[in-house]
Amino acid sequence: MQKILVSLDSVKRKLSEIEKDNMEYIEFNIVPRQVDNTYIHPAFLHFDGLSKNGFRKDYESIDALPLHTVGSCKYKPVLIPLPF
Repeated sequence: MQKILVSLDSVKRKLSEIEKDNMEYIEFNIVPRQVDNTYIHPAFLHFDGLSKNGFRKDYESIDALPLHTVGSCKYKPVLIPLPF
């Protein structure tokens, strides 16, 4: 299962925009982090809206938050040592 950490406010704003356009369905896509030479592109959550009549609209995406921005929240990464 893929997971992604995004800001709740960002998701609410995106959903509000989709709702204003009277979309019936939302398609979510998690795109994993990618490395291009020396630049790291963060993972992101992409949104597509789908209307009742089959119209599809691209609502772009929200970048994932790095774990260090979470602050004092109880979400903590679990480190698993790898055998060599």
